[in-house]
Amino acid sequence: MNTLLWIIVGLVLVGGAVVLVVVGMRTASTAQNREDPLMARLAEFTERGDMVSLEDLELSQPFSERVIIPILRAIGEFSTRFTPQKLLEETNLKMELAGNPVRIDASTFLASRFVVAGIFGGFLTLIFVISPRSWSLGTTI
Repeated sequence: MNTLLWIIVGLVLVGGAVVLVVVGMRTASTAQNREDPLMARLAEFTERGDMVSLEDLELSQPFSERVIIPILRAIGEFSTRFTPQKLLEETNLKMELAGNPVRIDASTFLASRFVVAGIFGGFLTLIFVISPRSWSLGTTI
């Protein structure tokens, strides 16, 4: 049972790393292409002469651009309300000095730390809940 637990832990860590890399790469490519992807698709369909509805056009975008990136941006905007301006400026400066390889703003970067902490905390809670120890639920939590 202990080996199974370590296999699950390893798979979740590798999966989480892959998700973070994919989201980071998508965010970087979206940040480099400052034009609206929906307008670019609309122009592409117009050039071909296809008549397409707005719903079909929106659904033709990748899942990460339609769902994941807007969620991360919304979390970043929400966290900006509670983050001191000085911290945002310092983080922005540090990211500029580092070269800002993924081209994200400071609020999204700080929000991603909260998201990763939540995922990690939920993962640890899951491990303790399914662990084969004879602890009570209160001790486990």
